[in-house]
Amino acid sequence: MPEREAIVRYTERHVQGVLFETQGATPTEVHTNGNTQLNGKAVFSDPAFTQNKSLPIHRWVPWIAGFSQDFVQDALKRHLAENGTVLDPFSGVGTTLIESILAGHSAVGFEINPYAALACKVKLGAYGVKAATLKDEISPFRDFFQQATESHTQPRAVPLEGFRTRGDFYSPKVLTKVLLVQDFISGIKNPGICNLFRTAFKSVTTRPA
Repeated sequence: MPEREAIVRYTERHVQGVLFETQGATPTEVHTNGNTQLNGKAVFSDPAFTQNKSLPIHRWVPWIAGFSQDFVQDALKRHLAENGTVLDPFSGVGTTLIESILAGHSAVGFEINPYAALACKVKLGAYGVKAATLKDEISPFRDFFQQATESHTQPRAVPLEGFRTRGDFYSPKVLTKVLLVQDFISGIKNPGICNLFRTAFKSVTTRPA
């Protein structure tokens, strides 16, 4: 499969695993003057989709384009009354796929942006990563980073070649720290944990829109 394309397919058997962050909440729908509302709030009352920035799973990755959770839930309720398959040809960071799975549907997504595809796969597959396994990597990471920065260790990772911008993203000091983090992440053996670290690191270095 080409690196720049991600195909994600999840069926109903995965629903229970993904529900770990929904806290048992069930959306309720009402109709007022022809405008659909979910949980007492108009679906289109949040055109900037700021709601996603505070929602479990959805808030993991800042993303400038996309749909709000309520918008996707409303579309599914209106157009897919029975369990079916949702195709999202431009999956982004996975809002539509996640909500489709939580609603009991199967979901198929395509995404050409490598980072968005990674974030989408991580969010959809997070149910399969044990919290204890993730915690077991956090302490070694802290120890590694503290020791590396205090001893002025030179990172093995290097900036990407051929990537040109109008200005530097980081100062030399910060860039060294970024590359050291990449060194640690590249050494994580568990692919699921490795991708979680990669996605988390990118999220904290991105300013939400």
